[in-house]
Amino acid sequence: MKTRKIICLLLAAIMVIGSCVICAAAKDEHPDLLAGDADRDGDVTIVDATKIQRVIADLEELDELSRQVAKNEFSSDELTILDATNIQRWLANLESPATNEVKRPAFVWNNDRYISVIEDYKQSFDTFMQTNDYFGVLYVTRNSRVLCSNAYGKVTREITIDTQFPIGSLSKQFCGTAIALLEERGQLSADDKLEKYFPEYVIGKDITISDLLHMRSGIIDFVNEAQPMKDYAISSDYTAEQNKKIIMDWLFQEDLKTTPDRYFSYCNTNYFLLAEIVEQVSGMKYSEFVKKNIFEPLDMTNTGFYEELYGSENIAEIRVEGFDPAEPHLKGLTQGAGDIVSCAKDMDKWMTSFRTGAILSAESIERVKKPVDGYGYGWGSYCSTLSHNGAIAAYLCSDLTDPDSAYNFFTVTSGLEPSKMEKDMNRLQRNVLARTE
Repeated sequence: MKTRKIICLLLAAIMVIGSCVICAAAKDEHPDLLAGDADRDGDVTIVDATKIQRVIADLEELDELSRQVAKNEFSSDELTILDATNIQRWLANLESPATNEVKRPAFVWNNDRYISVIEDYKQSFDTFMQTNDYFGVLYVTRNSRVLCSNAYGKVTREITIDTQFPIGSLSKQFCGTAIALLEERGQLSADDKLEKYFPEYVIGKDITISDLLHMRSGIIDFVNEAQPMKDYAISSDYTAEQNKKIIMDWLFQEDLKTTPDRYFSYCNTNYFLLAEIVEQVSGMKYSEFVKKNIFEPLDMTNTGFYEELYGSENIAEIRVEGFDPAEPHLKGLTQGAGDIVSCAKDMDKWMTSFRTGAILSAESIERVKKPVDGYGYGWGSYCSTLSHNGAIAAYLCSDLTDPDSAYNFFTVTSGLEPSKMEKDMNRLQRNVLARTE
């Protein structure tokens, strides 16, 4: 139907990468349309589509795209009859330039009736998650307005929107921001060489902090290209400090794979070392620095560190029977690169900070958004978007934010088969976009 198609096109403009749709406001009063009679004493005023079309055409504050949507939704060809209350709500749900509050047409046609965009989203993705046994969460917002808030799955406890999940490599975003904060404060420079912080690392003495941030160090990945407990003898019986020293003693004797600052190569070691630099420069334990400077200012009260929270009843259960992940037991192994546990609402607060400047200055955010080889400060960057995928133990997740259009996307899942999890997560991401085309 034309109505649904037009509204979906508008939503696509909101959500597709690099989009930036700005709508203007509708007038506060429309006497020609409603005459104050809407929903009076429970009565419903019926208005024909021709009058609606004429009134909306007269609203000079609406931009061309909004006018076109309005004209097509209330087409005189269809002579759609709607009650005035719903029309009034539709008019109210256009953006106000005075407050910069982003709102959109609130109704779509579904099953022979108008329902809210939010309800339509929820129904669609509830069906997807149940059909595909998607054990996890989907959370989508635009300018802090929740478009989609879905959770599905149960082992012994139901998954909810507040359930915590280990977020794997999304943790690198927080490490990158910790470095950016110290950079802002003049306590370090991205041009600093590693010999300043690790004088014993002779092989890597010319690698810079910038090389670590942008995955151009040439260092071996101590997780994916080596075997913990075999190549370096860390243990679940050791403290984080003991395990980290063992890792670095081994690492500092290993040859580089490539010359620094020549090639992009994704490497967990880079962010492990960045976390160590945060500790040296700040004089604080890395996790405490992140809590004090990021979690607390953003009121991320449902976010913490895997080693500390492992076993909590609020963490999503792993569906693989008898599987006990090694990561939280091998303390220090995931520091900076995959150590954080969070939830959908807290991740939305985190992504929103790159639009509002709640943590980093505008100058720092611009540095984050100008990557080398598409990567920097723990984010993959394309056009105006920042995004990353994460995997740890039996969990897989993804986040994406577009500060320019105020759009945030977060999803996480836990499953039995990693290949199916990845396939389902990618399908879900595609469907979020395709749903609006």
